[in-house]
Amino acid sequence: MRILMVAARCALFVLLSEYEAHPVAVMEALSLRRPVLVSDTSGLRELAANGLCRAIPCNAGPGELAAATAEELEAHREVPDLALPDWDACARALSDVYCDVLSSRPTVRLLPAGVMAWPPATGA
Repeated sequence: MRILMVAARCALFVLLSEYEAHPVAVMEALSLRRPVLVSDTSGLRELAANGLCRAIPCNAGPGELAAATAEELEAHREVPDLALPDWDACARALSDVYCDVLSSRPTVRLLPAGVMAWPPATGA
């Protein structure tokens, strides 16, 4: 909780990770409406492509990083109020998918004409 309080006051959130499958920290910063600067990699690239943050090359040198940071601080970017999904919403959405699939399954599976079931059904 304390980290979120600090993040809520920052002028720019920076994450220069080499790999982020699901950038939770960045998503939290965006939900706090903080501008974000990230390295152009994995899950971070998609956020930048959608205009939610700015990405710089992974191999950016100190000068390029300093320039990008200064530009972002001077820009005073307004981050839109985003309704980002939380874990409960994701779990509900996944559950809905499973329910839809299960409800659309036929209860009896019919074989095409001339195809015999294997193994043969045994009578009682």
